[in-house]
Amino acid sequence: MATYMVTYGRNAGEFGYGNAVAVVLFLISLVIALIYQRYVLRRDTEGALTGKGK
Repeated sequence: MATYMVTYGRNAGEFGYGNAVAVVLFLISLVIALIYQRYVLRRDTEGALTGKGK
């Protein structure tokens, strides 16, 4: 998706379209990062409170 953004955004001169693709890419990455972080923090918190991590 990043190469698509560069190809159609910068190289073709469609800067607005490239910016829109960049925003969509950012939002997808943000959602994935938040889901992953929530999973990891929940697992770490459960291990710390119950002593399973030792």
